[in-house]
Amino acid sequence: MSGWVFSFLLWNKDRKPSDQPPKPRSQRVTPRSQNTDLHVSSEGGKPRPPSPVSTPVSQESVLTVGKVSDDVVHIEAVGEKRKLIIFGRTKPVLACLLLLLLAVIGYFTLVRGGKNSGTETEKPTNTISVGDISFIKVVYTDNHLPKQPDWKTTTVETTDSQGNAIEVVLGVLWDPYRWVMADTHYVAVDKEERIRYKIEDVIKTFQADEKRPIVVVGTASHENVKENPQEEIGRAADRADKLVAICSDHFRENKPHIYSINLGGFRSDKTPSLFSASERRVVLLVITQGENSPDLTSGIKKAFIKAKEEQNFIFDARDYSLFDSERMRVMPRANF
Repeated sequence: MSGWVFSFLLWNKDRKPSDQPPKPRSQRVTPRSQNTDLHVSSEGGKPRPPSPVSTPVSQESVLTVGKVSDDVVHIEAVGEKRKLIIFGRTKPVLACLLLLLLAVIGYFTLVRGGKNSGTETEKPTNTISVGDISFIKVVYTDNHLPKQPDWKTTTVETTDSQGNAIEVVLGVLWDPYRWVMADTHYVAVDKEERIRYKIEDVIKTFQADEKRPIVVVGTASHENVKENPQEEIGRAADRADKLVAICSDHFRENKPHIYSINLGGFRSDKTPSLFSASERRVVLLVITQGENSPDLTSGIKKAFIKAKEEQNFIFDARDYSLFDSERMRVMPRANF
């Protein structure tokens, strides 16, 4: 017989063990195959008995490996209730055992991989409540705040003075949060400005892993602009400084470049709002393209104008005293 044979005998688990004690290993007889050509030696056709090598695994199980001829192998494993016999040509048997081993390894790898994938916890997807998805995402509502911050946003594509492409996302923090009058640390949520919250509590609602460049904008209202314009310009600068410090601390994971712009106070020749709180907006920009522009200021300035004229955005930077002056510059501030 040119092939090899698997013989697997599974005894009944409920079968009662024999009362007779097991024979010692020396008295055990290795079963012979009915196929005589596997047992014929090269000497005159006389059958040559196999010379098994038995290795006990435990008191209840025995593994016997015997070589019938140079090209025939006999493997027998005997357990308490199970018996496995592998008898056939050496190369096919070994090849089959190798394939069986690889199959077992592959099976357990797939099972383990499936279990691991099933136990992985999916990370929550960052979401934004209002505005353009390109703006910094709001990921949670702080229980300390009465309302989730509402950012009105718009995306603007423009160029700098040399024609280099620039794209920014302009974000304005809308009601009820705006700077408290004559203050650089708090935002108010009521007209009387008695209920106040730290500006950092608002910024903390942003995702902390933002890596795109951020531009913070300082603004002040029209009060005192005629009498002491420098005081309002200084207050707008202080608000920008505060935002720089907060953003530097909050976005510490990827350390994005942080710039600042001081727009100054609301111009006296413009019609002031009934409640000047609308002039004290918290404003941020995200640069999505063109940060390396040699004239970033001109590009940002064009973006402010385009947002209002072409998109009718809710914020007009031209209403502030420094917009048309040389003092309005995009200044590198942190993480450079």
